[in-house]
Amino acid sequence: MNYELEKELENAGFPQGKCTCEATESNPEAVCKNMRTDRRCNPITLSELIEACGERFRDLEKYTNTENGELVEKWQANAMKDAPASSKRFVDTWKGKGITPEEAVARLWLALIKTGV
Repeated sequence: MNYELEKELENAGFPQGKCTCEATESNPEAVCKNMRTDRRCNPITLSELIEACGERFRDLEKYTNTENGELVEKWQANAMKDAPASSKRFVDTWKGKGITPEEAVARLWLALIKTGV
């Protein structure tokens, strides 16, 4: 997940873990001094994002889109709203799209927060 989306989640109130890395807007790829790998410390996991969406989370799907003549794989996360009692189906009302599953669910969570769900 990119730095801008992580900051957007943080600004919207998504719980952030304690991080001792020195990532900043000007250096978003900084790594924790105590780690031997090149990944950021305390990344937000897919399961944390799904859990944060709550019971309205429905599914996560992979699809292919054509961009500039090339096939690009993307992800879409869906949340639902209960349909009227007379209906036996659910109605998708919120969607989040992204290049990774994490990005799609993060964008879905942001959409849910903006609507006050």
